[in-house]
Amino acid sequence: MKILKLLFCIFLFYSCSSKIKIIDIHKTTDNENLKKNYYLKDKNRSFERLSGKWLWSNNIDSLIIEATPFYKKRRQSPVRDYENVFYDTCILNVKYVKKGETIIDNIGPSKGDSCLVVSPFKVQTNVFYLKNRCQKDNGSYLALRGDNEQLFFISPYVKQERVLVKKEGEYEVVIPHSIVLDRVMQ
Repeated sequence: MKILKLLFCIFLFYSCSSKIKIIDIHKTTDNENLKKNYYLKDKNRSFERLSGKWLWSNNIDSLIIEATPFYKKRRQSPVRDYENVFYDTCILNVKYVKKGETIIDNIGPSKGDSCLVVSPFKVQTNVFYLKNRCQKDNGSYLALRGDNEQLFFISPYVKQERVLVKKEGEYEVVIPHSIVLDRVMQ
């Protein structure tokens, strides 16, 4: 009888526990009411293609991007309606040297938080969108296309120089409309 009660309790607990809905990060989520118990998963492991160090230089300025994928990252949101939400993303650390002066360098251990992340809500198979977490307007996305040995940063908005990353009062990284970064390390 005790075993039967124990099995009943286990069954009751299991059936009442919340299930996390796994959603492919490459599919659109426009028609889904996503507030709690979901995981935006990079099922194709697309962020792995970004992993490593990438270099762009025009003989005056240089930009190094260090990309690190993170999986099943818990959403820390000030919006109280979101509960038990996870997503996959890729953090981009930046070293930018302009005319010999280092503007920003957060590459390496304990160099600080990165402002650039790959947005989990705007991912397609070959195109990734960057989000600047440190900028107030937060609306400036830069498209980034990757193959095995090169990344292409392209501003989808204008055909002139564009701010890649900016932290108010600290630094601003401005790059041409489009640049090609070569892989220097995986």
